[in-house]
Amino acid sequence: MTSCGRVRRPVIQLVPIRCPLRALTAGQLPSGGLGSGSGIGPEGQDCPIQREMFVLDGAVSSPGKLILSRSGKPDEEFVLRPGKVVVGRAQISDIVIEDGRISRAHVCLECTPDSCTLKDLGSANGSWVNGQRVMEVRLNHGDSIRVGDSLLQFQIPPEEPSPELSATRIASDLDQSEAEPASLAVEVTNTRDPRLVIHTASGTSEVSLKNGVAKIGRDPRNEVVLNTAEASRRHAVVERRGDSFYVRDFNSTNGTWVRGQRVSEQALEDGDTIRIGNVRMVFKKGFVPEELTVLGIGELPSPSELASQRPVVIVPGLMGSELWAGSERIWPNPKYFLTNPEIACLPGECTLEAKCLVSEVVVIPNVIKMAQYSRLTEHLEEALGYERGKNLLEFPYDWRQDNRVSAHKLRLAIEAWQARSPEARGPITLIAHSLGCLVSRYYVDCLGGNAKVKRIVFLGGPHYGVPKAVPTLMIGPDILPFGLMNERIRRVLSTFPSAYQILPTYPCVLDRAGRKVNVLAEDRWLSPSQRALVQDADLFRRELGAHCSVPSVSIFGYGLKTITELTIREEREGLWKKADILFEAKGDSAIPERSTVLEGSEIHPVRQYHGSLYVDNDVKMRLKLELLRA
Repeated sequence: MTSCGRVRRPVIQLVPIRCPLRALTAGQLPSGGLGSGSGIGPEGQDCPIQREMFVLDGAVSSPGKLILSRSGKPDEEFVLRPGKVVVGRAQISDIVIEDGRISRAHVCLECTPDSCTLKDLGSANGSWVNGQRVMEVRLNHGDSIRVGDSLLQFQIPPEEPSPELSATRIASDLDQSEAEPASLAVEVTNTRDPRLVIHTASGTSEVSLKNGVAKIGRDPRNEVVLNTAEASRRHAVVERRGDSFYVRDFNSTNGTWVRGQRVSEQALEDGDTIRIGNVRMVFKKGFVPEELTVLGIGELPSPSELASQRPVVIVPGLMGSELWAGSERIWPNPKYFLTNPEIACLPGECTLEAKCLVSEVVVIPNVIKMAQYSRLTEHLEEALGYERGKNLLEFPYDWRQDNRVSAHKLRLAIEAWQARSPEARGPITLIAHSLGCLVSRYYVDCLGGNAKVKRIVFLGGPHYGVPKAVPTLMIGPDILPFGLMNERIRRVLSTFPSAYQILPTYPCVLDRAGRKVNVLAEDRWLSPSQRALVQDADLFRRELGAHCSVPSVSIFGYGLKTITELTIREEREGLWKKADILFEAKGDSAIPERSTVLEGSEIHPVRQYHGSLYVDNDVKMRLKLELLRA
């Protein structure tokens, strides 16, 4: 609230900022993040960069987090935001806990910006806080919560720094950066209220539509301020009328576009994109968890409606398939991976077979953090009526190998599935995550899959590469505080063709001479034994291209600390050994936004971590819209 008693409105503003930056040591923070195409100059020299960034006035911080601890399993850390959060066993819950003694909707948390209150929802086995059964209680830092056989702890995080200070961090070497927590992080966002998510090449943020109106334009009095030449001072407005939202153009010079058409006024549907110049704004109308399902509420769909569902194929990401050596499961088996990583080398003495999708939470700090892929399959079955093997196919594959090989196996798997299942013979929708996006694109565009596939949903796809792959291949991931283990892991990862095929396709590394380097086009930064794999990865990328031949939507994470650029500090005989690594709040913690939005695709931004995208309720709603669209 302002000094004159008026309510202060949340404002998103796109503003140009000039900021000289120098090479910084670990722990030093510049005043803001580096934009795409910017660099860190040699120490002592200014870097003249013109960059644009979002400034979100009144950004919402977290009132707390829940940490789920279960014996023998990695912790899960649920970051809460203001709003209502339902915890239960049902796949449509905001926080899903697979525990037979938990009710489908067990408790809810009602959170404000500075507190959270727990309320039992009439659960069969009760809710317990600090050993006492409760119906309603305000949570305090450190409170222990037991539901069923599961134990959670409520924690209030330290006060978050300002958006500008939290946007950028430079670490001196990945192996010297702060240790990652050994838990899976999940953002629990408020999906109940309507909102606009604004995306440009400079960043992504959102503005609430809870008040029913958001004016857009260059004028600073608008709720969404766009300092871009394509926007008029008073360009357009998004407003509520009854139960619907409309976008209305104010006779702007360059127009307002929805679904590819210039509009003067248009009723908005959930997931619609409004485009003004190069700025895209995704409308999210808001929903309650019960709306995620077509089963169990209202009138059930008829058998003919369920039979006409689009066939779906799920293609998991890196490390998302179980690998077996005969009757022994090699992956996921983190202890095995850390004590005997050489078993995964390619080519190897041990033949590994991909048997199924990973069905448990996997956490190896600085290597992989992912929720169980089985949650996605179970949601499609439980909420949308899909049947595994009939109109739903899971495609496990050996994620170490060349993506071309995996794409060929995907083609064979789809052909065999359609031959045995009549329900699988309609136009297919692929749902691909992470590395699986590249496998799917190669199948569609290089192996004739576009004759069968009519739509692809990309979840966190590394379409233009992953900057984090560069230091991983350089020095190995920081798993243990001993260089020997890092070197063993690096040597194993360096034998995977897929590790090179996710290298960035754009220059994101500044070498010792101050030159921007395309790591796929130049291979001298790696050892001679690795260069053939880099050269083949470059060929793979050329075959794949930069577009997709079938309609697609890029669902991507934003607003989380992600490696975006590197500056080389030390070379030995031409090989890169040490680097300053730039972290910016411009990605999903693994892949930057600029890499995961495929050119020509629709977009759907969500504030979520890479390994949790496919269990996010906002994503589940978009999947429902995709699979039920006419």
